[in-house]
Amino acid sequence: VLFEFIQMVLQLKIIKDILISSEYFIYALCQMVYEKNLIQYVVSIWAHILTISKSTDSQVHSIIIFIQSIFDRKNEPGFAEILRRIIQALVVHFHQNPSDMSNIFFHTKLLDYLINFVLYTKSKEDLFSLFQLFRNFSKFQELVKEYVLDMAPFMQLQPLVESQSMIDDIKDWLWSFVCGV
Repeated sequence: VLFEFIQMVLQLKIIKDILISSEYFIYALCQMVYEKNLIQYVVSIWAHILTISKSTDSQVHSIIIFIQSIFDRKNEPGFAEILRRIIQALVVHFHQNPSDMSNIFFHTKLLDYLINFVLYTKSKEDLFSLFQLFRNFSKFQELVKEYVLDMAPFMQLQPLVESQSMIDDIKDWLWSFVCGV
């Protein structure tokens, strides 16, 4: 009931602006992600904040730093599931604020954390989620070009892609990047 009330209150612009600009609210929200029953709730609010905020806003920075700290704990029990939900939320909500979301990925190390997580899990589903983010980024050519030149994401993923290269789904994704579809 309390969380439904918070969701309802976040619909009111003035209160939403006050809450999401509060360091204490963001900190409390981040701590709630460790409660298994609240993971989806917290991730949905993070996604909402990321889609309505500018990439330079302090609350975005705080959330990204916290998410990166979760990626550092990926091998601890339960953390891989939290990270999968975060990745799914990023994929699903990317289109709601694509320019700022792209900036978040390209001007933080979040994409490196995602790549390292995919290499850690070796999961085809995680790889496809990352490919979906790459596809979303491709709409922002300058940022993509800058990132590809500087960090070469496909080079980082090369061992995983090579080990699964005979899988038709992987081939389809790779061809979609080559053809720009």
